[in-house]
Amino acid sequence: YLFYDHDEGEQCFFPSVDALDRVYAHYPNATFINVIRDTASWFTSLKNFAQSSLFVRLRLCNGTHFPDGQSKVQDWYKFYNWHNNMVQQFAVDHPSLTYIEVELESNTTSKVLEDSTGIPSQCWKKCRPNKMLCDEELESRDRKTVENSRKGEKREVVKKLGIKKSRILKSGKLIEMTTKH
Repeated sequence: YLFYDHDEGEQCFFPSVDALDRVYAHYPNATFINVIRDTASWFTSLKNFAQSSLFVRLRLCNGTHFPDGQSKVQDWYKFYNWHNNMVQQFAVDHPSLTYIEVELESNTTSKVLEDSTGIPSQCWKKCRPNKMLCDEELESRDRKTVENSRKGEKREVVKKLGIKKSRILKSGKLIEMTTKH
């Protein structure tokens, strides 16, 4: 999501809401990566990000399809689900696009992204910009990890939650779906 600082009542601009058609016009063979998460988890993150300043700004936003400042939690849930469905349908309707949908909180996200883009999985990290820390630092500070001596891999002890799915659409057709049990 991108937006501009604005005064109350001014319209915000979100390319994924307001300009998919313009992106497509200039890049008809683009790859869209839609990173999704559980709706309640998304809303909690939205409210907590940067001491809730993002949520406050979005509530003041007069953007297309955005809930207004008096909206209830369920209105934000509906918006989030509408947005994800709208982006996916846009990709289906424009078969020259490649659409990759991955779950933010899945342990397989970086592998799915590597397999579908060719960019190594270690380049895809879960970051928390408001804390300026990425997973490696968080693991060493906040999470208990176990060293697997044979492979030298760290395994998280904490359980990650989420919807556990990935979708890849190419030429308007679903070509892969990964589900983690």
